[in-house]
Amino acid sequence: MDLSGSYDLSKSSGGVEFSVPEVTFSTDRSLNDTIQGLPLNIVSGRLSAGGSVSLPPRSKDSIHVSLDDIAATYKDSFATGISGDLKVENEDGHWITPTPYSLSIESINAGLPVKNIQLSLQLDKQKDITLHNFSADFLQGKVTSSALIWNLAEETRKSIVHAQGISLEALAQETDSENFEASGLINLEIPIVTGPEGITVEAGHLQGEAPGGRLRYYGAFSPQMLASNPQLKLIANALEDYEFQTLEGSIDYPASGDLQLQLKLVGRSEAIDSDRDLVINLNLENNIPDMLRSLQASRDLTETLEKQLDQ
Repeated sequence: MDLSGSYDLSKSSGGVEFSVPEVTFSTDRSLNDTIQGLPLNIVSGRLSAGGSVSLPPRSKDSIHVSLDDIAATYKDSFATGISGDLKVENEDGHWITPTPYSLSIESINAGLPVKNIQLSLQLDKQKDITLHNFSADFLQGKVTSSALIWNLAEETRKSIVHAQGISLEALAQETDSENFEASGLINLEIPIVTGPEGITVEAGHLQGEAPGGRLRYYGAFSPQMLASNPQLKLIANALEDYEFQTLEGSIDYPASGDLQLQLKLVGRSEAIDSDRDLVINLNLENNIPDMLRSLQASRDLTETLEKQLDQ
C-alpha cells in the first residue's frame, strides 16, 4: 500500500491519499491471513483500491475499489465471481456513488444457490442503497427487480421482486426433502419491505404455470391429528400422489422469519378419485432462517466453495 498525508494540529485538519496496487487472493493467501478477526474473508480473485480522505471530511473526498473475480466467505455463506468497479464520493457531507456502478456475481450461496447475478449499485444522499435492474437465476427460474432498496438509517423502503419459472422439483432437490417430491413451475410477485424490522413481505402472490404439476407429500400430518380428523386423513392420502392443474396462493414473511403460504390447489388424486377434481386448501409455515442454517450445517463449506471455484 502506498500512503501519504499531512495533519495540521493548529487547524485540526489534514488528509491522506492511499493506493492499494492489485492484490491477488487465494485459499493459501486469503484476506484473513493478512488481517485477522474480520467477519468476511476473501479467498480468491484480485482487488485494487485508492482514494483520498480528509479530516474533517471534505467534498470530493473519494474511495474507489476494483474487484475482479472475487470469492468471499461470510460465516457459513459464500459468494464467487464478484466483478466490478465502485467509487464513492463525499458530496456536502454525504457519501454517495456519483453514478450507478455495474456489478456481476457468479453465485451467492447462503443455503440455496443464487447464480448469474447482475445489478447496478447506487448510494444516494438519503442513505439509500439501490440495486437497479437486478436479475438472477434461482431454482431454474429467473428473479428480477427494477430496483431493490435498503436504507442504511433503517428507514422503511418498499420494492417489488418478480420470479418466473421457479421449479418445484429443483426446490425439493436443493432442500433435500425426504417427504416431499414435486414437479411444475411457479411464478411469484413479492412486495418486499425493508426497515427497522429487517426484511418482511406482506400479501405476495404465487401462481402455478400451465399445465400444472405433481405433488407427493408424505407424513404431512401426525398420526394423532389424522386419527381425530377424517377430512384431514383424506387430504393426507390425496397429497401422497396429487396431480394439480392449478395452484395459487398468498405469501407473507413477517419479522419472525416464519414464511406463511396459503395455497389453493385444484387437481386429482388416484388415491381418492381419478375422475373428479379435488380442491385442497393448504396453510404452510416454515422458518426460513432456521431452514437456511440447517442447509448450511448439512454441507462442508470449504468443499462446496472449492467445487464452485472449479466450475
